[in-house]
Amino acid sequence: AEESPRTYFGGKITNPKGMYVYLLKNEQVLDSAKINPTNKFLFQLDSLSTGLYTFKHGPEFQYIFLEPKDSLMLYLNAWNFDESIIFSGKGAGKNNFLIGAFLENEEIEKNFKPNYTLNEQDFSQRIEETTLHLSEVYEKFLDIESEDPSDDFKKLAEIAIHYPAYTKKELFVLKHRDGQNNYDHPEVSTGFYDFRNEVDLNDESLFSYRAYSYYLEAFLYNQAYQKEKNDPSKKNFTLNFMEAVSENITNVEMKNKFLASGFWASVSRNHLTEEQKAAIENYFMAHCTDNKYVSEAKQVMEQRNFLKTGDAFPALKAYNMDNQKVEVNKLVKNKNTVIYFWPKEVENQELLLESLSTYSAQFPDVLFVGIDQHKSKGDWHEFIEEKKLPKTAQYKMDEASELTSWFAGDMARAVVVRKNGHVMNSYLLFNDRYQLEKCLLE
Repeated sequence: AEESPRTYFGGKITNPKGMYVYLLKNEQVLDSAKINPTNKFLFQLDSLSTGLYTFKHGPEFQYIFLEPKDSLMLYLNAWNFDESIIFSGKGAGKNNFLIGAFLENEEIEKNFKPNYTLNEQDFSQRIEETTLHLSEVYEKFLDIESEDPSDDFKKLAEIAIHYPAYTKKELFVLKHRDGQNNYDHPEVSTGFYDFRNEVDLNDESLFSYRAYSYYLEAFLYNQAYQKEKNDPSKKNFTLNFMEAVSENITNVEMKNKFLASGFWASVSRNHLTEEQKAAIENYFMAHCTDNKYVSEAKQVMEQRNFLKTGDAFPALKAYNMDNQKVEVNKLVKNKNTVIYFWPKEVENQELLLESLSTYSAQFPDVLFVGIDQHKSKGDWHEFIEEKKLPKTAQYKMDEASELTSWFAGDMARAVVVRKNGHVMNSYLLFNDRYQLEKCLLE
């Protein structure tokens, strides 16, 4: 019988967190497969190019490497997503190696922090040790495989093994602490960064792969730090980061994404002066060529001007679950309050739910008020019921309110309001846990 030209990807998910599995390439959804009553799903792909893909289920995702005519099956338990994944079928060996590398690097990362007190030589030795086991596992994998893997997979495997280690070397100077646990930013020898000769900073095909994109981000952070070190007047770290992006990333799409990530990272930071914010905004507008990113940034800049730190939170009108109109500012009654706006995308809603659960437990004296502006009334009620959210803390924005434009948007925005009704931070990203926790602890 002639071999089928189709590529298959399917499997079984126990304890599913939704009805669908999504297949993505470079963060774009290619297809979806419905999970049947026996918890199984299947993609049948008639035309597929060799490379890295992502599958998503519920709020979580993982990578798979697919080649034409593969027949890749997986088993996973959605309650223990990454740790439970097992692949079988044609293409399984490559993907079991990749998930194994991911889990091993995750475990190394959990316990790595104390190594940032080592001197350069001992740190480099420790870094080499972190890659030894995975290198051995990879060699054994190559011996077992009946066919020599493609060059695309070999490149991906090298990144899975070595780039987490390269990332740590980029962060060494930034994270290093002395005997008194103070950051001391040590000098390093000229050979410390020799691995950079092996790195391609502009491989768009790998940009969605976290081991690769995290390395690029760490490299750019290091470059931003070096700018201030070489010129102490360059105190605006986000601006330094954006300059490093423009100087090192030539791929237009990658450059725009990094510029956007720099801009969004600055949005939540209350400590920036107006001059620093303006410098970041001006640089972003002058160098980002993606119309969607530019439009989103303009909206944020306008909204930050509408509502500033120290202002009284305005009388934004919204409806409660009983369809009664309320003014959101009147919900703040002698309690520090976080007013957050539900994002449009489902995966961002799931991330918000996780963050909300964490914050609510961590800050029991803080009132968290959710406002929706995207769902129909019926879908909104259904969502509140399904997610078991407290009904007294969920509201639907009145689209006729004259203040709608102050808060419109697809992002998971949050406004922190003091118990006296005055704004503490007018534009935080709800899922930016570091900044939000810092704000609530002040």
